[in-house]
Amino acid sequence: MISFNKGGDWRLMEATSKTKQARKCSTDCHVHLHIWYPYSRSNDQGIFSSDNGVGILLAHGNVGKYLSSETSVLVSTDSGLTWTLSFADTDKDGSGFSFLLGDHGSYLALSEHYEKISDIQYSCNEGSNWTDVTLGDGGASGGFLVVNGMFTEPGETTEYAFAFCSRYDSKSAFVNWAVVQLNFTSLLQRKCQPNDYYLYEPSYEATGSKCLLGQRMTYERRKSNECCYNGVEYERGKLVSLCTCTAEDFECDYGYRKSFGSKTCVPIVGLNPWSPAEECVAKSAYNKTKGYRKVAGDRCSGGNVSAWTSNEVPCPVVVPSGLDLDSDIAGAGAVVGQPITFWLTQENGVTKKTAYKFSFGDGSDPIELTGFDLAAQQQHTFNESGNFTVVVAVSNSAGKSAASLKIKILDPIDRVVVLPPHAVTVGVEVKFSARALANAQPSYVGPVHFDWDFDDGSTPVLSPGRDVIHAFDYAREYRVAVAAYSPVATKANHAHVRVFQTAKTLSLGFSAAADVVRSSIDDLDLKLAAALVDDVAGVTGFPKSRFEAFVFPREAGASLSVDLSVVASSADEKGSVDTLFDKVKSAIAAKQVVVSIEGSAPILVTSSTEVTVNSGTTSGGGGSTSGGVNKLAVGLAVPAFLLILVLVLAFYWYSRRYKQLRSAFTILNHSPTDETPLALGADESDDDDDEAGRHAATISGRLQIHNVAADEDGDQIGRA
Repeated sequence: MISFNKGGDWRLMEATSKTKQARKCSTDCHVHLHIWYPYSRSNDQGIFSSDNGVGILLAHGNVGKYLSSETSVLVSTDSGLTWTLSFADTDKDGSGFSFLLGDHGSYLALSEHYEKISDIQYSCNEGSNWTDVTLGDGGASGGFLVVNGMFTEPGETTEYAFAFCSRYDSKSAFVNWAVVQLNFTSLLQRKCQPNDYYLYEPSYEATGSKCLLGQRMTYERRKSNECCYNGVEYERGKLVSLCTCTAEDFECDYGYRKSFGSKTCVPIVGLNPWSPAEECVAKSAYNKTKGYRKVAGDRCSGGNVSAWTSNEVPCPVVVPSGLDLDSDIAGAGAVVGQPITFWLTQENGVTKKTAYKFSFGDGSDPIELTGFDLAAQQQHTFNESGNFTVVVAVSNSAGKSAASLKIKILDPIDRVVVLPPHAVTVGVEVKFSARALANAQPSYVGPVHFDWDFDDGSTPVLSPGRDVIHAFDYAREYRVAVAAYSPVATKANHAHVRVFQTAKTLSLGFSAAADVVRSSIDDLDLKLAAALVDDVAGVTGFPKSRFEAFVFPREAGASLSVDLSVVASSADEKGSVDTLFDKVKSAIAAKQVVVSIEGSAPILVTSSTEVTVNSGTTSGGGGSTSGGVNKLAVGLAVPAFLLILVLVLAFYWYSRRYKQLRSAFTILNHSPTDETPLALGADESDDDDDEAGRHAATISGRLQIHNVAADEDGDQIGRA
């Protein structure tokens, strides 16, 4: 089949009456071109044409009702409308040919492809008649030539051509390659004159139209019965004029097709070619197809084309869909007061006649807009922390839709409060705590990680929680630093911790005057701790460096609570701890310890009870753990240990069973060398979190003072 409008319409190819008569088929007789062959015929040439051979085509094919394997050479001189057999009285079945055109189409040449030949055929009247030209044996006596192909200079404008051949001797043995020059000047001796030409117009016979793809082309062409040559310098005349548009300039649009033999485009079952959803997202009208579109590259203009061209119609109202809301902040969150940009996307539905309503979930007034262009980008600032859900509700007359986005707004960390332990001794694990606080009340700083440095050469610890366990190797003062990291801020702080060789601690009770004084003096905890150390040192006669006082945080309705520790900073002092401890208890029992602060009423220490402050596991070396990480390690270690134990027992049973089987049979073999059993063990311990109390103020002999502040839960916490 052939098309003259890029596939818009197709028709069967016709043979000339002469060819039909030769093939003895008058009805239902058509041309079938051979474009592709099986492997055995893959070297046969396909359809051949040239820009300088206007209207001339050569091809292999057959003529009949059906496509068949019979092969003949067919020539068309009217741009493919009709075809003629080159050898009307002979069917070169099974043979392929090489094609050649030269001198602007004044001669054609054929040669059998890869066959033993002695001549080629040429025609100077566009294939109406063919003449043989003898090639000879190529200089090999008794030999022959095989033509592998023919070619001429690019453009097919000269009278010279070449045949690329392989030469064989009389015994069919290959001799060498040969190029044979074909000189057609002796055959075309007369130069064409003006009266040897006519004006040729390619036409579409089905309609009788001279227009192809919207233009009418007129070429100067040599008359086929004049065997003259054009010459290399010949320039073909060509006229082009545009045509008025007709039905032939249109093809079926997407979603339509033509039934065979019909010129009407009808919708394809199962498709919806009228759907305007994609085109109407950002427009108020769209082009509704009638089932036709202009052929690509067609140049026609004007004409009554209303039956084939689309109409502009209003977009139907379609419910919005495919909504997505995004922002310019990462999923971790944004800080209070930071402007946030939101982007809305919409895949389908009407946009200009649609209402958009943004609600930010923070009590602010919603933003209401009409039209996607206005709603596509919005900005909002949250003035308080929390988790918010931003919702955009979209609606029009066809329906409703919505999109949402969760936003986390955080307060920046203003300060970090370190809560160090007291009565810390060498090798005993103690708990450190830290709090990340903001100025806002209430506040929300989000998830915080703490990075601890204990100033003892150990690896810093990154803790996902507020608490961490650590043990020190040496008795001295340490500067413990901690940095708090939230998604939006970072702050750091430090505290000084005194580590002793040993310590014994008393929990003290006070007279009722303590509560009266406590409510009237600022920084009572610091002053009370310092005064207590001074008084105890004076009563016992020991230096202040042998004592450490710790005042617990104030709690509403609770009595004053203080720990007094007797400490030893060196091995020389360890032996006197018990003696000094007993002296302090005796002095308290004798009502000798009385604390006075800034001229206030004296506060009597009325009782003392020995307590254990740090009950953590004794550590063999400096190190720290985070409670959550330690539990995770234990949780993973136990199943792993059990699995390994099961595998070892199974291996042991199998080895025993294997030896028993070997003993049961008389098979001579050397016993394998017994390997040392795999030793399994785990040094595991659960670190009990010490709940000795919250820190408020600690006074040791070196007067390391820690102030008091309130955390977000209302607890009293130390601030270095």
